[in-house]
Amino acid sequence: MEARPWLAREEDKSSNTPMHLAVRWHKSDVLSVLLEHDRSLGYQVSTLGNPLLVSAAYRGHVDVARELLKHCPDAPCYNTRGSTCLHIAVQSQQTEFVKFVLGLPQLQKLVNMRDENGDTALHVAVRKCDPKMVAALLLRRDIDITVVNNNGCPVNRTLPTDRAKTLNWVRMFSLTLVHKSVCMPIICNAMFSYHPYALLEFSMSFASIISCYTS
Repeated sequence: MEARPWLAREEDKSSNTPMHLAVRWHKSDVLSVLLEHDRSLGYQVSTLGNPLLVSAAYRGHVDVARELLKHCPDAPCYNTRGSTCLHIAVQSQQTEFVKFVLGLPQLQKLVNMRDENGDTALHVAVRKCDPKMVAALLLRRDIDITVVNNNGCPVNRTLPTDRAKTLNWVRMFSLTLVHKSVCMPIICNAMFSYHPYALLEFSMSFASIISCYTS
């Protein structure tokens, strides 16, 4: 780094810089050394349009992301397709990374951000039929379940019907149904006024009952 600092920005044949390789191979110690020499390296975006946070999200490397944000708290967090590191973590089913992002004040803006298709992270989670991801996102008080994507679809209409009668589908259906206050105003309003987590508890109980008849 001291003799040839420009090498830290050189890409290999796969468009990876040393920084991207450190992220890919989960080398937070190497990342730390590079950033201590040059903080601006944390803002790299590959020629493929992927910033470091997105690469870390794809692989679920929380330690790497934490180290990057320690040096560069405003590091770029979305790629050229508008997918944020939260979108990518949900798509890749990296639950711990999703929880990490949701727990950071500087990344709260990502919760309702839309990608090039107009999808929020919640749209992606529902489409993946991942009840744990959906539950984690719905626990956010600032989540907006009314956002529609470019096809005019709200979250509850993105649930894939080809997975009907699977346990995850039932859980997903109950989660989206319970949170659709237009369809269940009495239950939603009453339970939410009592405790916000009650909605999720009810939905999971509802899912367990229905799963007996959809196996």
